[in-house]
Amino acid sequence: MSVTVDYLVHMTHDHTNDTSIGTDGLGTCVGIIARLNNGNTYCGHLSCEMQGIAANVQTITERTQTIMNERLNPINVASLHVATTSNGLDTNAMITGIQNTYPAIVVTRLEGTGLYWDGNNVAAINNSVIGTTQGPTDDQGPLNVTN
Repeated sequence: MSVTVDYLVHMTHDHTNDTSIGTDGLGTCVGIIARLNNGNTYCGHLSCEMQGIAANVQTITERTQTIMNERLNPINVASLHVATTSNGLDTNAMITGIQNTYPAIVVTRLEGTGLYWDGNNVAAINNSVIGTTQGPTDDQGPLNVTN
């Protein structure tokens, strides 16, 4: 069963004040939904180009924190949810980096290939998220942890 949202984010990142927003296609990527203090909702994909080995975990965590601080100032974030289907070292390091960036916020980890906010709650789904409005597919790309 798929879910339909007002705005679909494709492997990129964007924010909206629409009723609902979501993304799918999560595997080793981490989907992010942040509710902001101004009432907007931020949705994005966080990917990692670094190899998920023990020697890279600290670097992945630190670079994730840098990306998240630049994209979403912690002072502006009211709540944050993440979703993935991976338990790889790289994915877990990205989630740790997110948790470290927002220590005052409980970062809820959900399991699923899609993540969406329906206007009331954040949920994960193991199926498609369909958007009434489609976001751009290639102009921004995911938030990417790189070497």
